[in-house]
Amino acid sequence: MASLNFAAKFSCYALVLSLGLIAGQSYAQKQVNINDLVPINKENISEDQQANKKALQELISAMPQFTANFKQQLSDSDNTLLSESRGKIYISHPNMFMIHTKIPDETALYTKDHDIYYYDSIVNQVSIYSIDSLGTNPLMLLTGSDPHKWDDYYVSRDRQRFTLIPKASKDFKSITISFIDHRFEDDNTYIKAIDSLSIRMDDGNTNFYLFTNQKNKVAKDSFDYRLPNDVEIDDQRQ
Repeated sequence: MASLNFAAKFSCYALVLSLGLIAGQSYAQKQVNINDLVPINKENISEDQQANKKALQELISAMPQFTANFKQQLSDSDNTLLSESRGKIYISHPNMFMIHTKIPDETALYTKDHDIYYYDSIVNQVSIYSIDSLGTNPLMLLTGSDPHKWDDYYVSRDRQRFTLIPKASKDFKSITISFIDHRFEDDNTYIKAIDSLSIRMDDGNTNFYLFTNQKNKVAKDSFDYRLPNDVEIDDQRQ
């Protein structure tokens, strides 16, 4: 594979975001209908694009460092659960992230220097890509990269929920990012933290990521990942 397919990678290795308690609400109490979460019709997009984008950018910029557990659910167009995974995510602006899936199988997607590594424990292989391979996908938006990347999306807003629809054809139809009012126990501060992320793909499937145990600090060694000595290397950098 010559380039990193964002939506496909998120489906295959079951990205990001585990479970605990968010603002006193457990995952079991959280009723989620994927099809209700992700509007995909451009007719639903607000005309006030700049205001929506600015509001979303400010919310993301307010957390230059972000750590959370995650639970990921992949559902089909009928909202039937196809797979589920759990792990941990670390984000640090600019352009640093680690997505470490631990259940059901271990995978790791992370930045190192100016490259992106994707390790799959099942095949004991690490694929290496140039960070430019990520292009304008939403993960780069969350890590505070080039602000001009926002120009590739329409953005709608429903209170604390934002939906991004790509202006040009991509591997996904829409991304929905929801925020909650969250208290960080370390310093007893309140801030709007990311609660969930939904990605509606072209094939009709939806990846839903629920974040819990959010923190606004990231240890420096969170982005270090020790690969096995016998790992197979698939270098896709050009």
